[in-house]
Amino acid sequence: MNGVATVSIDPLPSAFNTTGGGTTCEGGTGVAISLDNSDNGFSYQLKVGGIAIGAPQAGTGTAISFGLLNIDGTYTVEATNITTGCTADMNGSATVVASPLPAVNETNNLPTICSSQNTNIVLNSTVPGSTFTWTALASDPGLTGASDQTTPVAEGGSIVQTLINTTSTMQTVTYTITPTGTAPLNCIGPQKVVEVEVNPAPTITFGADDTICNGSQTALDFAMTGALPFTIVYNDGSSDITIANVAQTHFQPISPQTTTT
Repeated sequence: MNGVATVSIDPLPSAFNTTGGGTTCEGGTGVAISLDNSDNGFSYQLKVGGIAIGAPQAGTGTAISFGLLNIDGTYTVEATNITTGCTADMNGSATVVASPLPAVNETNNLPTICSSQNTNIVLNSTVPGSTFTWTALASDPGLTGASDQTTPVAEGGSIVQTLINTTSTMQTVTYTITPTGTAPLNCIGPQKVVEVEVNPAPTITFGADDTICNGSQTALDFAMTGALPFTIVYNDGSSDITIANVAQTHFQPISPQTTTT
């Protein structure tokens, strides 16, 4: 038997160029990826690592944009003829590198200090070469010495501030630290909150003077302010005597043999 079979060959989509890509901050705005031209009647699918990402874009006869991308990977574009289903990869690829955000790795050497002592918070980051700024918030106007830092401090630097607590109770300074990565992106990482407790300087007040007969007993009357408990050292005229774990008010029996201050 004689016959003729005709095979029609549908043309593949025209090959256009994938453009864009670059470096961006992790989780940031991203960088643009585009196709420098397109044909009507075709759809264009962006892929990263061979996996489709986002919805296909319809051809317009001009360049098309796939928007801003911030996910690490190599991006390619596949074109599909909407009528025939024929597909072809577009020329080239675009690479996106997402630079990691710096995280604060601080060492708070003195989380609790006494009034008039210095803080000692050493600043490091997960991204070498990062810098740091911070704000400082005192829990009470009677706590002074804490200040903001707006000029960046290099990695390995410290927050060293002399904090003075003029109140009668423990107060707190809250430092909010912001890390910034290296140039040219200067990616800003998540803030870290570090607290330093500042105990007030203790004070002591003695009771009234007393006069006793030789061989009799009286009591020293102490009244203290500051963070409990207290350790008191007093001199009975001949030697120092230490009393530990003292509350805010204390009566110490004494029997001096001579007039003693």
